[in-house]
Amino acid sequence: MLVKNSMIHVKFHPEVKEDLAEAVCYYEKEEMGCGEKFLIEYDNTLQKIFKHSGVYRRFYHESRRLNLVRFPFAIVYECSGQSIYIKAVAALRKKPYFWRER
Repeated sequence: MLVKNSMIHVKFHPEVKEDLAEAVCYYEKEEMGCGEKFLIEYDNTLQKIFKHSGVYRRFYHESRRLNLVRFPFAIVYECSGQSIYIKAVAALRKKPYFWRER
């Protein structure tokens, strides 16, 4: 998936869609409507990354992450110039660094 946002190019690792679907399914099973709240929070976090991608500090080689505010997840990404590569939607409490090979 490739997204053009203003003057930046955004590309998603193919497994990001699966990461996101698993999280939404989990929260929807926990409480009806919670999956939608997760998606809204995910979108808000993506927008912050699009606006200020280079601001957030590196935490693993060139990878950066921004935590979702109300859920224990983070969006893991790399940025270079006018490009952003979204590597994962990562649960902060399980399988740390599962996305390293992406």
